[in-house]
Amino acid sequence: MNLVPVRTQSFGRKYGRAALSGLAIVVLTFSGYKLHLNAATAVLLCLLIVVWQSLNGFALSAVVSLIAAACWDFFFLPPLLSLRIADPFNILTFVVFLVVALVISHLVSRVRAEAERTVRRNTNLEQLHEASRRMFLPNPDRTSAALLVKTFGDVFTPSAVCLFDGETAEIYSYGTPRCGLVERTRQAYFHNADSDDLAAGVVVRCLRACSVIRGVIAFEGTTWFFL
Repeated sequence: MNLVPVRTQSFGRKYGRAALSGLAIVVLTFSGYKLHLNAATAVLLCLLIVVWQSLNGFALSAVVSLIAAACWDFFFLPPLLSLRIADPFNILTFVVFLVVALVISHLVSRVRAEAERTVRRNTNLEQLHEASRRMFLPNPDRTSAALLVKTFGDVFTPSAVCLFDGETAEIYSYGTPRCGLVERTRQAYFHNADSDDLAAGVVVRCLRACSVIRGVIAFEGTTWFFL
């Protein structure tokens, strides 16, 4: 079985969609010229295709906008069947296409990013609920440090978890720390300071009660804390 990388498939779909949009504009403007459509109708139809293409990103939408402006000029603006621009104000057509593509692409990217963040937040809440259920339902009065570390490791699936118990000065760990997680955990307790290392995927949080630090928990190999 041949496996095609997802990235390659995504690029193929993007370029295929852009090629389809460009071809649709050429066919549309040529047909409009043959059917003697007015310029206003043709530009609105081209604008619909530009908007559709803009849902897939700005870079290729700019190319499609250029094709739309060129075809509209070629088939509908005097002198006909020529790319020569008799009136400099006709350049505004391309500017309008480009602005529409930019605005639509920006709005779509924001909506998609927010949707992804919402999905991740919901997943995180489900994980927190599952961790709480595992820790407190069986023996709510006997939650040990070892159980806490194991539960977080099983539920959040990081590469490593470390817990420093301030009362016993003991370190509890899960997984295989690779970025000095144990030392980071210990130092955070003595400095009473949280820390984030996005590059290494390390999150260190102090555990406090009534403003008094009781311990430190650290995660490695997870990014959900940075959301």
